[in-house]
Amino acid sequence: MDEQVERSSEATVVLRDVELGTSGTYRCEVITEAPVFHTKFGEGNMTVIDLPESAPVLDGAKTSYQLGEQVTVNCTSLYSKPAATLEWFINDELVLQSHYLKRYPPKREPDGLETAVLGLSFVTSRSHFPHGEMRLKCVAKIATVYFQSQETSVIETGFLPQTQAEERRHYFFSSGARVGGEHTLPADAAAAATCGGRGRTRSTPPLDYSCSCSCHLPAAIAASTPKYKAQKKTCWPGFGGTF
Repeated sequence: MDEQVERSSEATVVLRDVELGTSGTYRCEVITEAPVFHTKFGEGNMTVIDLPESAPVLDGAKTSYQLGEQVTVNCTSLYSKPAATLEWFINDELVLQSHYLKRYPPKREPDGLETAVLGLSFVTSRSHFPHGEMRLKCVAKIATVYFQSQETSVIETGFLPQTQAEERRHYFFSSGARVGGEHTLPADAAAAATCGGRGRTRSTPPLDYSCSCSCHLPAAIAASTPKYKAQKKTCWPGFGGTF
């Protein structure tokens, strides 16, 4: 550490080439002249900061999670002085639940710098996956001079986008419609079906289909469906057919 004399004055001291060891308490004294010699002083703390060279690092996150599955991830901010303050966010909401967070003491590196680590652990629920996706973000801060974040997105295993779900419901839940002269069956009545055969629906506009069915239904439903009982087959769009 050197004092820049040319830029210093009676009221100001300018330092250059400061190091981590330059941190400490600095004191200024003012003494009046004889014969009284009154003394006044003031002091303040100065902290030299060595900032991280990169954004925080996330590890442990998978690409997808099932509902009810355990999530365990860590956020690490490497090599700084002092250690960065870390925070976790789930879908842009700050995690305040202490039982979600696993705190570790800063790790002191050989060169005097410190590494900060904050863990996040919780069990997924429906609320964590709006639109089938969950965002995990870690923010690292040091005083007012450093702010960096890292984010990852994970998806819900087996999530079906709404448009696809609606399309499947449109085909599967069309109970009572006629296809090629044969009655369809509600989707909840079907245990399994494999389709084939050709025809055209009576819908507007008409829909060509190719399906022939070998169906396996609960006995009570089969007995109450004359067409099925007589021919051992029936067809409905969207369940194994090609259109």
